[in-house]
Amino acid sequence: MYFATDSKNLYVAETTAGLIDATLAQFIGPEIFNVTTRDTEANILDASNTPTNPTDEVNIAFGTDTNDFYIYDGSVWNIYNNDS
Repeated sequence: MYFATDSKNLYVAETTAGLIDATLAQFIGPEIFNVTTRDTEANILDASNTPTNPTDEVNIAFGTDTNDFYIYDGSVWNIYNNDS
């Protein structure tokens, strides 16, 4: 997963185990995908702020100090680094 801060596009690579090539999905601009939780990494990962998820849903946050995505799956935050 990669978020281009210049274009505000979100790119997600879909891979299958054992395959070298990946299919790249592009979500264009904020009108298609908007992360409403924007905070520092420390505040997102703070255990006292842990979100509750409806069944089969996740919460997505954006780290304003790291430019990383944080996806909470109901038990743990998964961090997707926006390294280029």
